[in-house]
Amino acid sequence: VIRRMDPYRRFFPSCPYGGKPFLSVTKGNAHNTFFLDWMFGVFQNSDLSDYHAFFDKTPSRFCSELPVMGAPAFSSRFLSPDKITDDDSLRFHTKNNPSPGFAGFGIYDAEKLFAEKLLGSFRSEEDKLFKMQYIQYEWVRSTIELYRQNKWFSSGALFWMFNDCWPANGWALIDYYGNPKAGYYALKNTCRPVTASIEAAGSPANFRLHILNDSLRPSAGTARLFVQSTGSAEVLWEMTVAFDTPANQSVPVWEGHIPLPDSGAVLLCDLEMGEERYRTIYFPKRVCDLGLTGAAVQVLEQTDSRITLKADGYIHAVGLDGDYTFEDNFFPLLPGEVRSVAFRKNPDAAGDGIQIHCL
Repeated sequence: VIRRMDPYRRFFPSCPYGGKPFLSVTKGNAHNTFFLDWMFGVFQNSDLSDYHAFFDKTPSRFCSELPVMGAPAFSSRFLSPDKITDDDSLRFHTKNNPSPGFAGFGIYDAEKLFAEKLLGSFRSEEDKLFKMQYIQYEWVRSTIELYRQNKWFSSGALFWMFNDCWPANGWALIDYYGNPKAGYYALKNTCRPVTASIEAAGSPANFRLHILNDSLRPSAGTARLFVQSTGSAEVLWEMTVAFDTPANQSVPVWEGHIPLPDSGAVLLCDLEMGEERYRTIYFPKRVCDLGLTGAAVQVLEQTDSRITLKADGYIHAVGLDGDYTFEDNFFPLLPGEVRSVAFRKNPDAAGDGIQIHCL
């Protein structure tokens, strides 16, 4: 019908489209939503210690539907404070797939199990909700870095979905009331024009550093690679790499041996490009294997538009929660590091005050 009524406009007859068999990851476009059965099976039947290898299988030529589950903020308005951490309430407000295969283990169950297996056992109801928020950040961060590493094999991805159409737990990066969720901050951070990404490079303890340049001009700067102990302020290893990358390309700029233990340390990269700064992180197995010590963050100063924090130890993720949009969120802090974050009150904000949660 479309061909007959509009013969001059090119269109895809379906979405996804292309490839044999249908839903090919090497031709046309794909929906990662179709792989949820496989993903949920991995969540249930694996301890996720091969987390990186699992996600490495997911890039396609173009992903026109990429699901990213994540819980709402503590300050979310669609549930009262006594219900926001309640399993039954959150499950009720999570749109489940009507397929019979999701009846016994649904989308909410997968989101909760993924968070617990990757980030560690829940210490409290508040810890559960924060980890179910942060899992969305990690999912978006890993996916965007992976797709950008594989430019031009992969030419893009569309997340399902950007904003909620009703108050809910689940897929969106922006909640129904316009408040950013964890995945929004990961998307904002990893979609900068020039970023970095670290991946394992074959043999044990070998790693590869990629500079991901989506800008239309060359980019030059320095990358400080360092192994940070998660139990002390000690830097176990470090080196600096100078880079000069061509426009609109993602290129490996360094590969070599790094003495990164399976637990008790993380590998970080701090980029400097003139006034621009960027940090990315790599952990060899799961976050719960890092030996996090429960370090705390101190508020040094807070105004009506900025908060300044200092960590007393390594913190994998600092979550700022409130009816605000923050300059950055869910970021790591090094021992003794001071970070100042600007924020603005959201339209129609229902409350004041900022809560801080740490992983």
